[in-house]
Parts: sequence; structure tokens; C-alpha cells
Amino acid sequence: MALQAKIRECGWLEGALRKRTKDLNERVKELECLCAITASLTGKDSIDQKLDFIVREMPYGWQHPKVRCTRIILGERDYKSPRFQQSSLKQSAPIGKEELQIGMLEVYLLPEPVPDDEKPFLYEEQRLLDKVALWLGELAGPEKTTG
Repeated sequence: MALQAKIRECGWLEGALRKRTKDLNERVKELECLCAITASLTGKDSIDQKLDFIVREMPYGWQHPKVRCTRIILGERDYKSPRFQQSSLKQSAPIGKEELQIGMLEVYLLPEPVPDDEKPFLYEEQRLLDKVALWLGELAGPEKTTG
């Protein structure tokens, strides 16, 4: 009986370790995405080049990046990641100050299968999206989006 209890405990521990490892891998992807975007924003590229880089880079910060696409809307300008397609499953964050929204940052889940036991979006992914939208508001504030 004691051996069976130990086997069950080991099985539970293995499952808990797998879940923790998966969660940590997702946080690593989010941090790598933030680091890449930060490097881009502080670089010498034009605003257009920075925004193009960001929409291409952002899906890599999400779970299942191959079925993610991104769009930045700033005034009349629209930046889209490769394979961009709108779907009913999306996360979004406004770009701009509280009283003056100058755009929108969106991440879509493409209509392709993902594991049934997973949420389409993670809480931490929304936090990442909100942070990038805040940075974009600073980068492309109202005085920088004209023209």
C-alpha cells in the first residue's frame, strides 16, 4: 500500500512539475518579446520600421505563436503581421493616454486548432499587450502621428 501511495505522489509531482515548466516557458517567451521590442524602440530605425518590427515580433510572446497575428492601428496607418487575419478571438489594448486614444494594438488567434485544455489567451499576455500599447503611446504620441 505504501508503494502505491508513493507512486501516486510521484505522478502528482511529475504533473505539477510539467505544469510549472510550461508556465515558466510562457513567461520566458513574454520576457524575450518585451526585450526584443524594447531594443527596437530604443534603436535608430524610423517609427514605421519599429512598428513593422513590433507586429512581426509580438506573436512570439504568445502561446502558440504560429497561430497568432498582430495589428497596430495608429490614426490612418495600419501595420499587420504576416498572415494577418481577423477572427472572433482577440486581445486588444488602446494606444494613447486615458483621454486621447490614438490607436489600437490587437493580437488575434487564427482559426486553427489549439489544444482544447488551454485558454485562447493568458492573463500575462494581456499584461504584455497593455505594456506594449503604453510604450507605443509614448513613441507615437499625438504630436508624432501627424503627416
